Amino acid sequence: MDAIHDDIAEFALLLTRLKDRTDRSYAALARRLDMNASTLHRYCAGEAVPMDFTRIERFAAHCGASPEERVELHRRWILAVAARQRPRPSDARRAPTPHDPTSTVASAASASHSSPADAEATVRTARPTAGQEGAGGPAIPAVDGSRAGPGQGVVPRTA
Repeated sequence: MDAIHDDIAEFALLLTRLKDRTDRSYAALARRLDMNASTLHRYCAGEAVPMDFTRIERFAAHCGASPEERVELHRRWILAVAARQRPRPSDARRAPTPHDPTSTVASAASASHSSPADAEATVRTARPTAGQEGAGGPAIPAVDGSRAGPGQGVVPRTA
């Protein structure tokens, strides 16, 4: 396993150990953290890394983590976030072509199918400035509930 996967796996292992100490399900913990149970499960499985530590800090508190464990969890979270932002070896070998169905357009489309909480970490919404909404057509609802003018929408994150 490479360093990217190691850092993420270590973070996920700490989350899983903390969760296992409780008698609560993913759904019960997720409700207390105001998040989706599947999102919490993806964090514990190493399939996703939150971009904000606040919910993880609250998760640790609900699981009874000691101050030392919280510090270690924060350290591992920092490493996992950095690992997610590093380019993967397979990404460097393959550059998207204009006719490539897996290029940025396909990644933006797949990002639109995730939950709003997850979309916050993967897309950014362009918002109209004053007077733009109505110029050239109706406003378009964005992922976060705001409105974007014509020609504006989600912008995929790189990595």
